[in-house]
Amino acid sequence: QALQKDFPGTRLWELVPVGEEGSAEVPVTVPNAITEWTAGMFCTAPTGLGLAPTVTLLTFKPFFVELVLPYAVTRGKTFTLAATVFS
Repeated sequence: QALQKDFPGTRLWELVPVGEEGSAEVPVTVPNAITEWTAGMFCTAPTGLGLAPTVTLLTFKPFFVELVLPYAVTRGKTFTLAATVFS
């Protein structure tokens, strides 16, 4: 069974300037995982500290395939390749 092993504690840590409207869009690519990410943001300014509410992002795949590979295959021989599709 393949397991995801890369779960970074901090996914993104970069300064993003926001205008007077107080918002910004930051497009990111999430790791290839089926998981739930929680994000919290804060900002500092000459007038004080700002805190944004925590948001959650659920990442998933519409389907994925698991292959059962044989231990060894000889060239020119026929073998069975079992595949399971999960949705």
